[in-house]
Amino acid sequence: MGALVVWLVLLVGLYGVVAVSYRLAFRLEIMAMQIVCFQLRLRVAGAVLDARRAERELPGVGLSIFTHDAGRLAQAPGLLVYPFGDLVAIVIGAVALFVIGWPLGVVVSVGTPLMLGVLDRAAGPLQRRSFRQLQSAGDATGMAADLVAGLRVVKGLGAEPVASRRYRDASQKALGATLQYKTSLATYEVVTDLIAGVFIGGVAILIGWLALRGEMSIGELVTAVGLAQFVMGPVQSLTKDFGVRLAEATASAERVLGVLRAKRRSIAGAGEVDSAGAPRLELRGVCVGELRGLDVTVAPGEMVGIVTDGRSAQLLEDVLGLVRSVDEGDIVVGGVRFGEVDDDFVRSIVVVAPHNADLFDGSVLENVEPRGEPGSASIVALAAIEAAACGDIIEILPDGLASRVGEGGVMLSGGQRQRVALARALAATPPVLVLHEPTTAVDSVTETVIASRLRSVRAGGSTVVITASPVLLAAADRVVWLRDGHDVRDGRHTDLMADADYARVFA
Repeated sequence: MGALVVWLVLLVGLYGVVAVSYRLAFRLEIMAMQIVCFQLRLRVAGAVLDARRAERELPGVGLSIFTHDAGRLAQAPGLLVYPFGDLVAIVIGAVALFVIGWPLGVVVSVGTPLMLGVLDRAAGPLQRRSFRQLQSAGDATGMAADLVAGLRVVKGLGAEPVASRRYRDASQKALGATLQYKTSLATYEVVTDLIAGVFIGGVAILIGWLALRGEMSIGELVTAVGLAQFVMGPVQSLTKDFGVRLAEATASAERVLGVLRAKRRSIAGAGEVDSAGAPRLELRGVCVGELRGLDVTVAPGEMVGIVTDGRSAQLLEDVLGLVRSVDEGDIVVGGVRFGEVDDDFVRSIVVVAPHNADLFDGSVLENVEPRGEPGSASIVALAAIEAAACGDIIEILPDGLASRVGEGGVMLSGGQRQRVALARALAATPPVLVLHEPTTAVDSVTETVIASRLRSVRAGGSTVVITASPVLLAAADRVVWLRDGHDVRDGRHTDLMADADYARVFA
């Protein structure tokens, strides 16, 4: 009776340890999966939004990879934990069975690896079909999102039948791939259950045979049956759950890596350039598109206006914003060429505010200062808002700086959107700021106010304004006039106006 009490107490204590360990481990697993999923989605989002990528997916495809594949791949670390636990359980069971009867231990020790090898080969088609199913479903989703986004264009062209047929074909292809995958999954599960059942059944028959031969006692028989039932759980987990999860995670990993590897690589190691202050920006013999042999230098703290046609202006925005590489020549900042330093580092030095800047669905303040403290504007943000002449916007909107602007700034007028985008660029306070036509949607009075405040808010930093606005050009220290892709004249705007061809640009 004393021994019975001792063993019951130990059994209760063991159960308590197992229960606490399981709950703690499960909590840690969920936390780890969420962290991995968050980091994966950050990387996928960065790669999908990277304007330099040569290969681009339809919006729905990128969304599918961002949500479904990243979420499923985040469960993959469990594949490094659970199989290890299953193998430990099987080894312990095999050792215990070997002590009871060596044939039992040999069967479990040899049969388990053979069974896993067979099932690993069987998981190959499942993995391939899982990838095809995800790819087809993503293509169909992407096409649907693309058609909805361009619905007006489709209707305007009268292309509804063609669009419907294309989506129907993509949807049917996705359905076929899904059915193939589900069929393979069902077949795989039936085969794994059958193999595991035969294996455990064989162990049970062997136990009965040894018992009939009198090679084990009643206690050993009960123990062997219990161990056989115990081993069944990890065996089924290894054969069925592990194979399915591995196949699905591998398929999702291929899609995620396809996005991440498409991101243009750049050379790291930009430590020699100091991002503090305003480094010299130089365009040395730059040739790209219509721009031929362009030589422009922006001194530290200087405000330079560039006058050119729309196509050349867009090319300038693209090359300075790292969206497009130059065909010939070099762009140098702080004595280091673009391409020799990490692109993210270049973006911390040279910030390009595009002509068609997007706003996100948040408040005015969140758009101006995305990394700021919620609900409170910094001194820098307030100065940028003032310089961009956003004061009347704040007064008109019901909640002032806290007013929502809507996705893409749909709740604002064109001029208001442009001023908020300009305020965001100014609030970033980069050493070198490139503005492309920042005032085309505002009235002349507001434009004059912005021009008068631009120099003071950019004091200490270099500013390049690609524009045909006389007001902004008059505020610049120097103007570079480009015609037919070449730098023709360089000087003050008032002096250049004496040139009839230059004056004709503003007529």
